[in-house]
Amino acid sequence: WDWKYRFMKEVFTSMIKLTLAANSPSYKTILDLDRKVHEKALPPTVNAGNADDEISTTWYLQDVYSRRPHADYVVSAQ
Repeated sequence: WDWKYRFMKEVFTSMIKLTLAANSPSYKTILDLDRKVHEKALPPTVNAGNADDEISTTWYLQDVYSRRPHADYVVSAQ
C-alpha cells in the first residue's frame, strides 16, 4: 500500500500531468520521467525475478494451471 501511494505521488501524477498537457513535454522531461520510473524500486512482493532468469515451459504451465482449479469444470460445462 505504501509503495503504491508513493509511486502515485512521486512518479505517476507528474507523468500524467506532463504527458496529457496541451503542450508536448520536452525530450529532457521525458528522460527525467523515464529515470524516475526506473529508479523506483519494486517491493519484493511485486518483483517477480530477473528478466534473464529462464523459466521452463513445464514449470510455467504447472504454475498457471495450478491457479485455475475450476478450469476443467468451466470447459466441460460449455
